[in-house]
Amino acid sequence: MNRTHRAWSLVLGVLLGGLASCLHERRGVPLYPGGGPPRSRNEVALLYGPIQLVDGARVTAKGDAFELMPGCHVVQIGGTAGNFDPLQQGGWITTLPPLTFAFRMAAGGTYAISVNIDAGLGLGPNGTGHVVAREQDARGHITVVPAVRDRAAVDGCRQWDLDGRAAASG
Repeated sequence: MNRTHRAWSLVLGVLLGGLASCLHERRGVPLYPGGGPPRSRNEVALLYGPIQLVDGARVTAKGDAFELMPGCHVVQIGGTAGNFDPLQQGGWITTLPPLTFAFRMAAGGTYAISVNIDAGLGLGPNGTGHVVAREQDARGHITVVPAVRDRAAVDGCRQWDLDGRAAASG
């Protein structure tokens, strides 16, 4: 198999994998307090990605899919991430920069941080990629969420959370 064919196979595999994940939504590890039966999908927000910390708690060993109650959640990534596809006999590994995202999570929403590998990666041992965070509301509208650049973004998210709870209880 020549290099160009391998590169396009890798790109096609990533695209098909992304499409398959959209067709079947998998549930995550609950990160909300209390035991009992799992909460319904319309009560929780789903978070996916190479997550290290959620609200200061380390979640690396718990997987890459989580369920959270609505509200402001501060999510951190960084360190090593990767993917291996045994069917394609290939994969990638990267070192992610430390990034923080302040998500204003809503019930029924999906929040995903993904590492997008540039197509040229299959042409050699080294390549580039980028991190993208997205939120998808319960109606399917998608918005890109930028990484936090200063403390004010986290404070704004937390204030939104307080304002939302005050409005809901008032």
